[in-house]
Amino acid sequence: MSFLYVVASVFDAGLVQGLIHSLLALSVVVTLLSLDFPDLSIEGTFPMGAALAAVCLADFRLAPVLVLVLAAVGGAGAGAVTGLLHVRFQMSKLLSGISVAAMLYSLSLFIMRGRAGIPLLDIRTYFSPFEAIDRWCNGSILQGWPYLHVGSILGVLLVAAVLFFVVNRVLTSEFGVVLRAVGINERALRHYGRRSGLYKVAGVALGNGLAALAGALSAQFQGFADVNMGVGVLASSLLAVVLGQELFSRLRIPLHRPLLVTASAVFGALAYQVVIAVVLALGAPPTALRFLSGIALVLVIALGRRRSEVSFAW
Repeated sequence: MSFLYVVASVFDAGLVQGLIHSLLALSVVVTLLSLDFPDLSIEGTFPMGAALAAVCLADFRLAPVLVLVLAAVGGAGAGAVTGLLHVRFQMSKLLSGISVAAMLYSLSLFIMRGRAGIPLLDIRTYFSPFEAIDRWCNGSILQGWPYLHVGSILGVLLVAAVLFFVVNRVLTSEFGVVLRAVGINERALRHYGRRSGLYKVAGVALGNGLAALAGALSAQFQGFADVNMGVGVLASSLLAVVLGQELFSRLRIPLHRPLLVTASAVFGALAYQVVIAVVLALGAPPTALRFLSGIALVLVIALGRRRSEVSFAW
C-alpha cells in the first residue's frame, strides 16, 4: 500500500504543476510553432504575472479572478512591447525578447516594492475554495491516503480547459490562419495586403498573456511569488512541446490540425511534470532540475525516432 501512496503523491504533484505549465506550453505553440517567433520574454512575463498577483492579493485584496485577468493583461502588454521592438525598431526576434525579459526583471522588483519574494500563505487566493475541497476529500473520502490536491487539480483544470478552448478558437479562426501564414512565409503574405507586423505583435502579446497567467496561478498555488520564478521556464516549456509531439508521433497521431498540436503540447507538459515529480521522489536534488531539463531536451530532439515529424512548422 505504501507504494500506491508514493504513486498517488507523485501523480498529484505532477498533474497540478503540469496543468499550470500547460499554459506555458500553449504560449510556445502560439509564438514559436505558429508565428515562428522564438520569444525569450516569457522568462520575464511569468514572474511578472506572479508579482502582479502577489501584490494585488496581499496589498490591495483584489478578487482572485480579477487578479488573473490583470496578470494576463500585463503579460500581453509586455509581449506587445517585444513585438513592437521587432517590428518597429527592426530588432531581431531573439534580441527583442532578451531585452524585454531583462527589463521585466527590474519591473517585477518594482511591482513587489523591492522585495525578492511575497508570501501568500494567509491570504485568500483563487485556490482557497478548492483547498476547502482538498481538506474535505482528504478528511472524509481519502482517509489513510497521503494528502492529495483533488480540488486544486479541479481548479487548475477549469482555467486550463477554458484557455485551451480559447487558443484553439483563435488558431482555427481567420486570424489564426493568417498568424500561421506569417510564420510560414511572411513575404508571400504581403502580396495579399496583410500587415504581418500587426499579427506578430498580437501573437506575441497572446503568448505572453498566457505566460503571465501561468505565473499568477503558480504563485497562488505555491503560496508565494519570487522574482526568480521565470528562470528556465522557456526551456521546460519547449521540452514539453517537443516531448508531446514526439509522443504523439510515436502513437502515429498526425499533427496537422491546431487541436492536435495544442493537445500534444498540454499532454507533453503533463508528462514532463510527472517525470519531474518522479525524479524528485527518487531523491534528485532540486538544484539539478534545470540541468536535467536541458539534457532531456537535447536527447528528445537528437534521439527522437521520428525527428522529421517533430517540427515547428504545421
